[in-house]
Amino acid sequence: MPGIFISYRRADASGWAGRLRDELASHFGASKVFMDIETIRPGVDFAKAIDDAVSSSDVLLALTGPGWLNARSSQGQRRLDDPDDFTRLEIATALRSQRVVIPVLLGGATMPSRTDLPDDIQGLARLQASEVSDKRWDYDVAQLVAVLETLLGDSKGGQRNPVLLAGAAAAVALVVGAVAWSLSGPDAVVAELSPDRQLATEPPAAGPANTEVAIATPPPPTPAMPAPEPAQQPDTPFPEFRQSLVRADTLAQGARTAQDRADAEAKRAQEAARRAADIASRYATRWPQDSGLASVQGMADAVGRAAGSAQDSATQAATAVTDTLAQRQAVAASTRLATAEQALEAGRTAAEVAEAAAGNAARFADGAESRANALQERFDKRASQPPSTPPVASTEPRPKAIQDATRFRRIDDTKAYDAIKRYGQ
Repeated sequence: MPGIFISYRRADASGWAGRLRDELASHFGASKVFMDIETIRPGVDFAKAIDDAVSSSDVLLALTGPGWLNARSSQGQRRLDDPDDFTRLEIATALRSQRVVIPVLLGGATMPSRTDLPDDIQGLARLQASEVSDKRWDYDVAQLVAVLETLLGDSKGGQRNPVLLAGAAAAVALVVGAVAWSLSGPDAVVAELSPDRQLATEPPAAGPANTEVAIATPPPPTPAMPAPEPAQQPDTPFPEFRQSLVRADTLAQGARTAQDRADAEAKRAQEAARRAADIASRYATRWPQDSGLASVQGMADAVGRAAGSAQDSATQAATAVTDTLAQRQAVAASTRLATAEQALEAGRTAAEVAEAAAGNAARFADGAESRANALQERFDKRASQPPSTPPVASTEPRPKAIQDATRFRRIDDTKAYDAIKRYGQ
């Protein structure tokens, strides 16, 4: 039978609930801590299971975050005003069953007033609360554990003492009341035991059915620093899952950054391809008979292929981002740590793919720009050359030496070559 029932509203305190559940399970044992999403088996009536669990538990911890009181449904109705609201049902069942109910204030939340609560849980406003802040988490949880040890007996594996549940609370009230009597007289004791400080408990076996034990409140300690604003809680209740979720968010953000880089490199490569195509077109227009035209056109085609490869890499990076986001959602939806770790590993692989795709896009863009620059240099060099003119044949009579060299090739070859070059033969 679970000894501690953790009541919380997911939208308000799921992160704190998971963290506190792990602390209590570590101290008292997992079998003595009930938390709905982990303990209820598939196919079981959720409301009936909660009612049975609350009724069979010794203590209910009503976790109250900043948004607990005014949380609203998708239709805009305040959830506490709904008679079928699970949080309201849990607390109402515990109060009706005379279980010990301890409000636990989280993230700077304050106790609601009696008029702010539905009739069946207005008794909650009269109970002494335990504050647990992020700044003093370890200390505050240790104080709460000490109270629960008094109510439940030993820690892991200990047996519940049915008399101790109410007897310990009564003993505390008696000691504090005696101190107050000695310091301030009987009027102070009556004030300390006012209804505003009562705590509902389970009666001992031999006691009356509706026994209610009041606990006096000791003098307040030295004011502590105000609790910091609660950190944004990831949308998963367990600490290990929250760590996995943070890592999944980091991977998704890295993949998005890689996709942005890949897109920028693809645009750079496309600009180089447009420039190379323009250079090749102008080259063909100015020198259509040039022997290097085919080479120029081949270089422009290579730039275009590099730009296409850069765009393919950018598309691959975008797909990897989609994969990382899907795995991030899988981590958030996990109810087992092994499942979350598998999704996280898949997200890590997808993020690595996005990073590699961004690197490939950069290399293709570099190659495209390099070839486009080489084409521009080749165009500029060709444009700087003077236009070629065909040789003009000489009108002078052909010397006898050229005639002899042409007909008989019997004179010195060097002289014949010089004469032929001079007269255009």
